[in-house]
Amino acid sequence: MPKGDVYTMKSRKTTFEERLEIVKWVIENDMIYKDAADRYAITYALVYKWTRAYIDKGPDALRYQKRGPKPKSGVDESDLTEVELLKLELERERALRKRREFELEVLKKRRVGKKTSLAKVRYQVEYETIDFFKEKGYAITILCELLNISRSGYYKYKKRIKPEKEKQDELICSLINEYHSSFDGILGYRRMTMFINRLNHKSFSQGYIHRLMKYLGISARIRKKES
Repeated sequence: MPKGDVYTMKSRKTTFEERLEIVKWVIENDMIYKDAADRYAITYALVYKWTRAYIDKGPDALRYQKRGPKPKSGVDESDLTEVELLKLELERERALRKRREFELEVLKKRRVGKKTSLAKVRYQVEYETIDFFKEKGYAITILCELLNISRSGYYKYKKRIKPEKEKQDELICSLINEYHSSFDGILGYRRMTMFINRLNHKSFSQGYIHRLMKYLGISARIRKKES
């Protein structure tokens, strides 16, 4: 089946079994909704909706109900055997555990970002955290929810015109990464400053280069003295 954009493609009919398969694939693959939507040619919104329903109410929440009054509960657990109840509980626990692990990973990334950020924009650390996980295929909606950021605020940030200072920081960061790799990680901030200034006809201060290196988590590799 040809794949379109997972956010705008038309919905298609699915069976209960297929919806269950999709949700289980999401849970087993670190809650990456976008990849599941692309893999099964289903809109992103539906994959997200089904997964949340499954986590909250169990498998029966994926069964489409006929028009009319909805049942009070998605799953009539009184009809399940002891083994089926145990299996249902284990599936819910697994889904919740996956989500908690993901939440902790996102919040840890934000904490690290706050310690080293060059942020000039309010919530920039949160926006950069969203960018980081978005590149891995995670859902923007979920990330905004975890970080208490509005989607409109995030998209406004992405469309903004970057100030010249921010563009400069990004350029120097790319040079630091390049020289760190080219010189096998032996450059400390003093020699890094010297090479950047000499090779690019600039006059940046050691403090500025040191701050960018800390932001990137880069430091000189200490060479062991030969005995």
